[in-house]
Parts: sequence; C-alpha cells; structure tokens
Amino acid sequence: MAYMSEEIKSGPPMQVMLGRRIASLRALHGMGQDDLAKAIGVTQGTVSRWETGAKEPRLRTLIAVAQAFGCTVEYLMSGPEATSPLGRADAMAKESAHAA
Repeated sequence: MAYMSEEIKSGPPMQVMLGRRIASLRALHGMGQDDLAKAIGVTQGTVSRWETGAKEPRLRTLIAVAQAFGCTVEYLMSGPEATSPLGRADAMAKESAHAA
C-alpha cells in the first residue's frame, strides 16, 4: 500500500500537487487510503495512483473527494495559495463577519 511517506512520482505538476493535497487531507481526517476509497467508490489502488501523481481523478470523482473532505474542488486544485479548505467565498464571509 502507498501512504504519505511513499515518494511522489514526477507527473504533471498539477497532478502531483493534487496527489499531495489528497494525501494531506486524508491524513488530516485520519483516513487510510482504503477508507477514502470506500467513501467515494473507487479502489485503494486508485487512491494510491492519485497520491503518487501517476493518475488524476475524473471531475465527478474529484467532486466526491471534495465532499468526503468537506472542502471545495477549487481548494483541492488550487495549491498552496488556497485560502481555506472551505473555499474563498466562505473565508471572505468569515472575515467580513469578524470585521463587523
């Protein structure tokens, strides 16, 4: 099984970043690859291939991944400049509420 400690392959930069983001969120949620796979209806091997950058999820599967983690597809795809796992609109709304 591949876990976060497995070396990330050199795929397309976006694919590698997405794999790292999925692995990070999975660890944050205390999920194994099997847990995520079962939650979204794919195999553990599929999750492993995403995390190593060998493959990337289809859009409908990416939506399921985002739902499993309670974040947006934008957050999964946007890299380290993302403002919040909840998405920029939610982050902006929270900032506005605190300023009032």
